[in-house]
Amino acid sequence: MPDLREESVDGPNGRALWARADRGLPGGGIYYSRSADFAGRGVLPGFISEADGCRVTDVDGRSYIDFLCANGPNILGYRHHEIEAAVRRQADRLGSASLFPPALVEVVERLI
Repeated sequence: MPDLREESVDGPNGRALWARADRGLPGGGIYYSRSADFAGRGVLPGFISEADGCRVTDVDGRSYIDFLCANGPNILGYRHHEIEAAVRRQADRLGSASLFPPALVEVVERLI
């Protein structure tokens, strides 16, 4: 069986990052269950540098549609304009303190 690392869909920048990841991360990934070998090393691009909407761009500048949707939680796409605006608004507000911020009540009310 050929070594998939040699036949990778990753370009030179991606292969260089895999080599670094292999030296410092168990299995080249964050968790064993999501190690590089289980995540599609050699089949899927390994390192994504940009994302917008449904598209991701790998570290070698090639664009793909992310059918994985960030493994599920990203149903609105990357950098959705309404989500980005809400993040910017929240960044200007108190988020963590010794006492309770109003955002705590707002989040709980929305969840209920």
